[in-house]
Amino acid sequence: RKQKAVVEDGSSTAATATQPDTVINKAVFLRKFTENALLQVKEGNHEEYSKLVKVFLYSQRETSTSPEQYVQDVTPWISAVSANVSALDISYRELVGAILFSDWIAAPDDNFVHRYSTLVLEIVSAHPAWVPQAMASLVRWFIYGVQATEVALAPAVHDRLHALLEQVYRAIPTCGANMAAAITDAYPFRTAKANVQVLFLQNILRTLDYAIGLRREVLRTVLNRIIQVDVEVQVGIEDRGSAAADNDESDNEPNFGAADEEGIFEFEEDEAAPGDSDSEDEDEDENEDEEESDVDNDDDDDSDSDSGSDISNTSKLGKIKFCAKRVAAKLDAIMSTLFTWLEQHSQPDELTLEMPESTGELFMVFLDLFSSVVLPTFKSRYTQFFVFYLSSKSPQFSDLFLGTMMGSIGDPIRSNAPGQATSLTKVAAASYLSSF
Repeated sequence: RKQKAVVEDGSSTAATATQPDTVINKAVFLRKFTENALLQVKEGNHEEYSKLVKVFLYSQRETSTSPEQYVQDVTPWISAVSANVSALDISYRELVGAILFSDWIAAPDDNFVHRYSTLVLEIVSAHPAWVPQAMASLVRWFIYGVQATEVALAPAVHDRLHALLEQVYRAIPTCGANMAAAITDAYPFRTAKANVQVLFLQNILRTLDYAIGLRREVLRTVLNRIIQVDVEVQVGIEDRGSAAADNDESDNEPNFGAADEEGIFEFEEDEAAPGDSDSEDEDEDENEDEEESDVDNDDDDDSDSDSGSDISNTSKLGKIKFCAKRVAAKLDAIMSTLFTWLEQHSQPDELTLEMPESTGELFMVFLDLFSSVVLPTFKSRYTQFFVFYLSSKSPQFSDLFLGTMMGSIGDPIRSNAPGQATSLTKVAAASYLSSF
C-alpha cells in the first residue's frame, strides 16, 4: 500500500511538472540545435544552418506571414541564438544578415522587440566586425512612415530605433564612423520626394542629439545635400528666365532670373505637390510633347510650324516653372526642419541670458562647414542662412563670422583649392563680408 501511494504521488508530481519540463526541454533543444548547426558549418554541412537562417528571414512586404505569426515563430529562437552569440563570427554572415535585416523592429509586441534588440546589441558587442552591417540595417528605418500604412506605427518604430542606436553608440565608442557612413550611404537622392527627405533629416537630427561626436561629419553630408537642392532651384529659375526670353510674350512675364529679390517664396502661392518626384514626371511629359510636336510638324505647313514652335516654347516655360516650384517647396521643407532643430539648440541660459557652451560648439561646426561647403559653391542662395541665423544669436558669433571672412580674403594659404577656386572663394568671402 505504501509503495502504491508513492507511485501515485510520483505520477501526480510528474503530471504537474509536464508543462514546465516541456518548455525547458524545448529551450534546451533549440539551443543544442543552434549549436550543432553552427558547428556543422565548419564541417561543410549547411543543411541545419540553412533552416536556422530561414527562421529569421522576414519582410513585411515580401512575405505573407503575419507579424503576429512571425513573433510567435521567432521568439523561442532568440534565446537559442543568444546562448551561442560568441560563435557568430564572419563565417555566419548569412545568419547575422538575416537577424539584422529582418523587419523585427516593426513587430507589434514590445516585449519581443526588447528581446530582439538585446540580441542585436549582444552580437555587435561580441563581434564589432558586424557594426557596419548593423548600422546599415538600422538606418534604413529612418524613412519608415512614408507609406500611409506605416504612419500609425512610425513613432513607436522610431523610438525603438533610436533607443537601440544610442545603446550601440554608447557601448561601442568606435562605431561613430560606421554610423556616419551608413547615414551617408542611405541619404535619399536630391530627386526623392519632400516627405522622404524631411523624415530622413528628422531622424538624422534626432541621432545627433545623443551622438554629438558625429555632428561635424553628418552635418557636412546634410549641408551638401541641401546645397544640391539649393543650386537646382537657382538653375531652374535661370532656365525659366532663358525660356521667357525666347518667348514672344517674355515682356509680359515676371523676371525670375538673378534680379529676382523675392526668391523662392513667390512659388508658395501656387499649389504644388511637394511629395512628387522632380525629374521622372517631367521627363515623361517632355518626351510625350516632343513626340506630339514631331507628328504635328510633319503635317503642318511652315506657318503652322512657327505657331507650333511658339506653343512649344510656352509649354516648356510652364514645365520649368512647375518643376522649380516643386523643388523650391522641397527646399523650404528641408530648411524649415533644420531651422527648427537649430532653434531648439540655441536657446540662451535662463539665468545668465548667455548662449551655452554647446551652442558655441554647434556654431563653430556650422562656421567650419560654411567655409568648406557653402563658400566655394557657386549659385548658393539659401543654404548660408543657417550660419546667418546662428550668427544673430550672439555678438561673439557675428565677430567670429566676420573674422573668418576676413581671413579668407587676406590669407590665400587657408584655401586648399588651387588657382581659380582660390580666387572664387576670396570673392565670395568679400561679398558676404560687404553684405553682412
